[in-house]
Amino acid sequence: MTTRAKVAVPALLVGAAVVAWAVGFWRPGHLLLAALLVGVASAATAWLSRVELIAKNDSLKSLSEAVAQSPISIVIADRAAVVEYANPRFYALTGRRVEDTLRKPCSVITGALVPEPWREAVRRAVADEREWRGEVIWSRAGGRALHARVTLSPVRDHAGAVSNWLFMMEDVTHQRGLEQQLVQAQKMEALGTLAGGIAHDFNNVLSPIIGYTELARAHAAGDPELSEDLGQVSEAAFRARDLVRQILTFSRKAEKKKIPLRVSSVAQEALKLLRPSIPATIEIRQRLDGEGLVLADPTQIHQVIMNLCTNAYHAMEQAGGVLAVAVEEQDLAAETAGATHLPPGRYAVLSVSDTGVGMDRETLGRIFDPYFTTKEKGKGTGLGLAVVDGIVRDHDGRVAVYSEPGEGTTFRVYLPLTDRAAPAATAGEPEAPPAGAGHERVLVVDDEESIRAVLARSLRHAGYAVTVHADARAALEAFERDPAAWDLLITDMTMPGMSGKELARRAMEVRPGLPVILCCGYSSLISAEEALNMGIRSYVEKPVELAALLEIVRKVLDGEPAAGAPAA
Repeated sequence: MTTRAKVAVPALLVGAAVVAWAVGFWRPGHLLLAALLVGVASAATAWLSRVELIAKNDSLKSLSEAVAQSPISIVIADRAAVVEYANPRFYALTGRRVEDTLRKPCSVITGALVPEPWREAVRRAVADEREWRGEVIWSRAGGRALHARVTLSPVRDHAGAVSNWLFMMEDVTHQRGLEQQLVQAQKMEALGTLAGGIAHDFNNVLSPIIGYTELARAHAAGDPELSEDLGQVSEAAFRARDLVRQILTFSRKAEKKKIPLRVSSVAQEALKLLRPSIPATIEIRQRLDGEGLVLADPTQIHQVIMNLCTNAYHAMEQAGGVLAVAVEEQDLAAETAGATHLPPGRYAVLSVSDTGVGMDRETLGRIFDPYFTTKEKGKGTGLGLAVVDGIVRDHDGRVAVYSEPGEGTTFRVYLPLTDRAAPAATAGEPEAPPAGAGHERVLVVDDEESIRAVLARSLRHAGYAVTVHADARAALEAFERDPAAWDLLITDMTMPGMSGKELARRAMEVRPGLPVILCCGYSSLISAEEALNMGIRSYVEKPVELAALLEIVRKVLDGEPAAGAPAA
């Protein structure tokens, strides 16, 4: 009832009673008229109350409709913060049922992911009758995470007392996901920058190790034990080289090079690297029968195997178990291929199985989602299986997975076989640098003393006349004084003062047609294609085997095609 009605109606009633008394006192015959006046006043009071009630109901109906249609989740609770109403958006967003929401305290309708300190903060806000704002990870039905911005506000009556609580929740999951992707992209960019620096410096360290080991093995040919020891040094250096490649691949700094390869060979090498890091309680069983070739990038296939095996042993870390890795060949008929979304044909199948905790259907549906992980903090980034799926699809393959809670998990990677021949394998024993292979004059420029030394020694042993420089500017000055004094320039790419690219460009301006070999540990400033387009005869990735480098030198000097050499 409005204030005007609250004042007017009682006044009318009192006035009518006074009139009735006065009229009845002085003129008893008019008592009926007084009674009629009192009746009219009572009817007016009832009419005003009904009009006011209808207006209030219309107002509540309009408010209810507005709340129901709101794009924001709204919950209305009583004075004790017990839920009385939740709009449809709340149920759609959280997946909760009406019976699990109504008559429940606001602090318990949030689901399992909300920590107890948050619930306690809500309880304190209610006890203190104050507003509370925060952002929490809510639990959707099925356990899926929902990032929500929450506001809990008291609704006060005309006297200032709390009559209800308004609980509003805004879904910011997508926004937080984009922010996480941006942060991840920034991390990857930073990792890429770091990886480039590591690759350059580390390859410069590996180059003399590999070079001097080759020279030592050539001289130790008559001592099998010493030759074997030096072979172990070479193998360790090559593994270090492969680690650099993996870092560059993960940071997207390495170009993909698909070649025909045996998945079984890559799996065998990956398991050798993985064994020392796996607990002794986990047994590794391998059956690497497949001999067919797939067209793939070796480093990426290595990464697939390492990621799957790491994921498997994490599932068995607590109780131990068996990690089984198998490679076989399989013909997929039309009906079988359709189940894996692959065309019919012959495939190499990599299987990685564990006897760990397994996964339920809900988890299986999300394992390839970026940033999804069931591991504890610090154990996983949520990117491992997403990377696996991306690499396999990029190789025209598919990943199938089977798992049951408590029954372990099996991943099966299907990769199409190729008819292309595998590249020729290098001999186990390094060839000695061919003595007397050349007589030309070679200018070697590198700021790393150990690399200059091993290159000069190898080239001189092969019969070449070698001049070395540590400084690119000094080398350019010497070249400009007598451009005809050298038949070949071999230069490092990244050097202080002047890059190898700039040295090569200026040297070729002074003497057009000068044969140049550019060696690069890693650089984002020039690619092999760009180097060849500017007239450089060969682009060589460090670390390079000396025998391969000497072969390139001979081809460049003889005018034969020598586009470049892969790293050792």
